[in-house]
Parts: sequence; C-alpha cells; structure tokens
Amino acid sequence: MKHNRYRALISALVVITVIFVLHHFALLHFWYWKFWWFDIVMHFLGGVTIGLGVMWLATVLKVETWAHFNHYRFFVYTLLIVFVVGIAWEYFEIFAGAFLIDTTGPGDMLLDLVMDVVGGGVAYTLFIRNNNT
Repeated sequence: MKHNRYRALISALVVITVIFVLHHFALLHFWYWKFWWFDIVMHFLGGVTIGLGVMWLATVLKVETWAHFNHYRFFVYTLLIVFVVGIAWEYFEIFAGAFLIDTTGPGDMLLDLVMDVVGGGVAYTLFIRNNNT
C-alpha cells in the first residue's frame, strides 16, 4: 500500500473550508431553520473532516506500518474517534445553549451522530481507495 502523507490533510482542510463557507452563508440566510436537512449535511461533512484528520495523523505518526496494515482495526478506530468527537460536539451544542442550531432532542442528536459516523466511513473508504497500489 502506498500513501501520500499530506493527501488526507489537504483533503481535510478543503472539506473544513467548505464547512466554514457553508456555515457562514447558513447563518446569514437562516439555512439551518429553512432547510431541515442542512444540519445533516453539515454533520456528514464534519465526519468526513474528522475521519480524514484521523487518517492523516495515523500516517504521520506511523501508527501501523503499511506493510502490516490491518484494515478492520483502522476502520473501527477511525469510526470510534469520529463518534467520540461527534458526541463532544453534541455536548458543546447543549452547553452552548444551541443558540445557532435548533436541536429537536434525542432523535436529532442520534441522526447527527449517525451522519458523523457515515461521513467518517466515507472518508475511510476514499482514503483506502486512493492509497492502494
């Protein structure tokens, strides 16, 4: 398996830039309130960003040598970290009073976490596909 050490980092920076731009326009034009699905898209993109960040760190820190790469373990760790960051974000929304995003309760939180993890899974899939020889 070959890999470019900075490919995941650059991809994560591009996605987080998209998130910031979308968030800026969403606040200006009330997209979080006008479009019920907009928060779902943002959580998906957040999951992609965190997933790519995890994989970049793994390559930089050489968590596992690519010669002895365990796809299953890397996949599980990536999704677990994305899930934990998603939970931390949900707590942030709760403790910050959710003044920017109108949350509707546990169902909304569960959907947000699912979309975080789905985004992390997509990031993992793209990363592995792009790094196979």
